[in-house]
Order: sequence, then C-alpha cells, then structure tokens
Amino acid sequence: MAETGATYLLVAVVSSSGLAALLSLIGNLLICRMERKHKKEDKKYEQKEKADEVVLHIQKGLCVMLYDRIKYLGYRYIKEGCITPEELNDLLRLQTVFQDDLNGNGLLTAIMTQVKKLAIVDDKEKDKRLAEKYL
Repeated sequence: MAETGATYLLVAVVSSSGLAALLSLIGNLLICRMERKHKKEDKKYEQKEKADEVVLHIQKGLCVMLYDRIKYLGYRYIKEGCITPEELNDLLRLQTVFQDDLNGNGLLTAIMTQVKKLAIVDDKEKDKRLAEKYL
C-alpha cells in the first residue's frame, strides 16, 4: 500500500507539474500570438497614419496651386475687362473646389466678386476687345 500511495503521490506531482507546464506553454503561445497580431495591427496603423499624412500634404499643395491659379486668372480677366462664359464657369469650378472641398480661407472672395461683375462676352467679342486694347 505504501508503494501505491507513493505512486499516486508521484503521479499527482508529475501530472500537476506537467499540467502546469502545459498550461504555461499554452498561455505563452497565446500571448505570443496576440503580440504578433498587435504588432501587425500597429504596423497597419502606422502605415495608415503615414498615408493620411501624405494625403494631407498633397491636399495642402493642391490648395496652394489652386489659390495661385485662381488669383492669376482672376486678375488677368479683370485686366482684360471681360470674360467668356466658359472661362467664368471654369474659374467658378476651381473656386468651388478650393473653397468647399479644400476648405479655402476665403481670400479669393474679393477677386471673384470683381470677376463676376465683368462683362460676359463670346470668344469673338473678347478677341476683338483684346485686339483693340493691345494693338
């Protein structure tokens, strides 16, 4: 009986140690798997942040370019004294993108107000007016 008790005691010790080791191993494997998953998610988040930053810089650059183009064309049409319907529509579309889509700062409002007051003429009339003015 002493041998049987010792055997049970030995089996209990070994199996509890074995069970503890097995549970520890399973726990460590789960932790490693979760850490790998979190690292992948962190990399994806960092990549998304970088992509968002690039988009923001492109947006700012586009905003500056549109501002410059609208300002240049607006002053040019004001100097010419007239504008064609197509030119006006193009300029208004540029301003809409600048103002509404890119959250422009309203600096072009004064120029656009002057442009909208210009005489709207067809291409032939504009060519005639410009020829008289500059020739």
